[in-house]
Amino acid sequence: MAGLALRAAGDELAAQRALDDAVDWVRRRALPQVPAPFIDSFLHRNPVNRELLALAGAAPRG
Repeated sequence: MAGLALRAAGDELAAQRALDDAVDWVRRRALPQVPAPFIDSFLHRNPVNRELLALAGAAPRG
């Protein structure tokens, strides 16, 4: 993830911006397309989304 690379490079501001953008994309673009029976899996069991939301300090919603 870009946020991790930026954080490792020492650019915390850019890292947080990248993570915020990624979380925004998951919540505003992808999540509305996920059928209701799969929302829990999409947010909590998908390893990429789960790690992204944890890194961004965002509690999964849905």
